[in-house]
Amino acid sequence: MRQSVAMWLYPYRTPSENVLWFCDHGFSVVSQHGLFFLDTIRNPATRDTWDGTLRETGVRLTVHGVLPSDLIAYRDESRFAEDMALARRWYDRIGALEVLSFDVCLDRHPGAARLVKIALDAFSGTDVKICLEDYGLIPEDREDEAPLLIHNNYAALVDLGHMNVRLTGQYQGHVQLEDHGEGAPLPPGDNSAEAFRNALLRFQPQIAEFHLHNNNGLADQHHLLEDGTVDMPSLVSMLCNTFPDTVCTMEVMPGWADDPAGKANRVAEQEYWHHVNDEFRLCPFLGTPDPARDERFLESAAFLRRLLDAEKKRP
Repeated sequence: MRQSVAMWLYPYRTPSENVLWFCDHGFSVVSQHGLFFLDTIRNPATRDTWDGTLRETGVRLTVHGVLPSDLIAYRDESRFAEDMALARRWYDRIGALEVLSFDVCLDRHPGAARLVKIALDAFSGTDVKICLEDYGLIPEDREDEAPLLIHNNYAALVDLGHMNVRLTGQYQGHVQLEDHGEGAPLPPGDNSAEAFRNALLRFQPQIAEFHLHNNNGLADQHHLLEDGTVDMPSLVSMLCNTFPDTVCTMEVMPGWADDPAGKANRVAEQEYWHHVNDEFRLCPFLGTPDPARDERFLESAAFLRRLLDAEKKRP
């Protein structure tokens, strides 16, 4: 299991600064938000700095983007095709991209599979995996997904925090928390490592990336890895043994779901991300460094590394 981090959750550094910061703290794989990635490589000034940083560090990259949708300003499918072509040209120069995925919140509108086919065609002949998050378990998904399964580049991204809520059977109607039947035939409420394993093996395509965070089993809180109902040591052990080469991206948001202490942060960041999506451009970063968030993240990352080190020492 290869440890990565969702850099977009720390937007008080530029993308290049984030690569350097996380590389300095031991990460050889990082994940970037799709809109930030596209805006960075579209602008020659930011692209040159970004490209130089990736070459200098040797860091590998996954990108987590969005599909055209009525939910955001990015509705133009022809622009999506242009962006996929731009991403392919960038990949041909730099070669650092491993996974290009699309967010769960937008992957159930009509035409999702057709749009993903555009990305698959753009990256045909490469090793880049193209994924829809949490896709392919319910009948509607499987019907749309069937034509994609013939593509060598098609793979899965699974959010383990979302899966934890679904396995407990206490999902609250949000699209990313819908019942995908992962628990069957296990009894509802079983979020053991074995239940996770059985659920993950239901995915037809290869799993190329996980999003890893914790929660209370009721909501998508994106808590630190050690803070929630997931038995993280058992889960990490299972992942190391079952998916040893898969990228595992820490998508934790310290302070995001704290109540009441984190309420102001949560409201501010929700407004920020709505602005990112609505304007479809690289918005000004939040600007104010957050040492407390960085410190809490590093503590959680160290917790995960201790679990990974313990797995390496097992006979």
